[in-house]
Amino acid sequence: MVEPKTILIIEDEPDIAELLHIFFDTLGYSSVVCSNFKDAQGVLKDTTPWAVFCDFLLPDARGDYIFNVLKTKYAFNMNRFVLMTGSLIEGEIMDFVNKEKINILQKPFSIDTLQHLITKLEKL
Repeated sequence: MVEPKTILIIEDEPDIAELLHIFFDTLGYSSVVCSNFKDAQGVLKDTTPWAVFCDFLLPDARGDYIFNVLKTKYAFNMNRFVLMTGSLIEGEIMDFVNKEKINILQKPFSIDTLQHLITKLEKL
C-alpha cells in the first residue's frame, strides 16, 4: 500500500487550519497542522512533507523567514511551498515572492482555488 503524501500546514487560525486539513484528507493526503513555526520544526525533524502550506504572519515567525529556513536546513522541494496571506503583498515581500517563485494562496480562498493549486503542485 502506498503511503499518502504528507502536507504540513503551518497556520495559527484554527478554522483555516481545520478547513485545509479536511480538504486535504478528502483528497487522500495526510496532513499535519502546526499553529507556529516552533512546532513545525519539531515535525520536520521526523517528516519530509510533500508540500507546505504556511501562513505569512505567525506568532513566532514570518513566512519569508520560514521559507528560507526550509530552503537551507531541510530536504524539501521548495516548489511546493505555499505562502498563505490575507494581507496585500507588496514592496520587499513582493520582490522576495517573485525572486523565489513562491506559490501564493490569498485569503479568503475558495475550494476551487485550492483545488487548482493542488493540481499545479501535483505536476511539479
